[in-house]
Amino acid sequence: MLLLSSYTVMCLVFAQHFSMHHLGILLGFFIAVLAIDCDERRIGVDDWPAWCATMADQFAGKLGVKKARNYLIMLKALALGAMLISVYWTINASICDIRYEYSSSRTVASFIKTNHLEQYRWMAGWTRINSMNASPDVKARIKQGGYCANGKDCIDYTSWVSGTLVTADPYFKRTLMSNAYKGRSYISWEWCIDPYAGKQDIETWRSWGEPEFYDTIYQPFFFSALGYDRNDYTKIRIAETVTPWKDQRSRGSVEIYVRNDIYKNVLHSPDTGIAWPDGAKRR
Repeated sequence: MLLLSSYTVMCLVFAQHFSMHHLGILLGFFIAVLAIDCDERRIGVDDWPAWCATMADQFAGKLGVKKARNYLIMLKALALGAMLISVYWTINASICDIRYEYSSSRTVASFIKTNHLEQYRWMAGWTRINSMNASPDVKARIKQGGYCANGKDCIDYTSWVSGTLVTADPYFKRTLMSNAYKGRSYISWEWCIDPYAGKQDIETWRSWGEPEFYDTIYQPFFFSALGYDRNDYTKIRIAETVTPWKDQRSRGSVEIYVRNDIYKNVLHSPDTGIAWPDGAKRR
């Protein structure tokens, strides 16, 4: 009972402060602990609290032994059916992960290595929170103030950079991003400490000039805040991903911005050793 009650409290905490899918992790751990316990001794009536046993006896006495047994079988069937749903979701997700790209990290790393692009400067976009469709906590944080380049009612957190290059970093000996937070190859929860730190970062990045590669989604401020001209870049698609969620699948793509001179003279150079993922013809 102590094990069951403690896990119930943990599930309530995770449901309130984390994502609901984390409950599956707790459930798996709970089942593993039960399996370890049952390996020594099967769970019996003595493992249940006295009030549960008393209630079960009263329930069986009113219904009769035969009906109580039938109800028990029905409850077991319902519980098994509920668990089979998650088994179906797991099988569907596993098949999807085998057939399609779940993460773009390996594809992006392969693209960079195949085309020998490690020598060039890579930049990544940052995180901007704004009051539009924001939670009360985010709105309260914005109201307290912070730096927002060329905007209002928002805060730029330059320490929380785009995730594409972060996930590809483990395939390299060094961090690819020139603007990585403290030179790290991972994203840290320190990103939300100083709401004004982005001002100095953006000014520094702006002084570097336009990079050869820019990993970001297209929002005008990601270019204008750094003094970049969007017309100087060509957007290319590196990979397509399929992400499973229960019995559903969502498709996505990984796109980066390449400076036009690099796109023309490096990626489409006469060198036949360079493979271009999107199938574009060489010039």
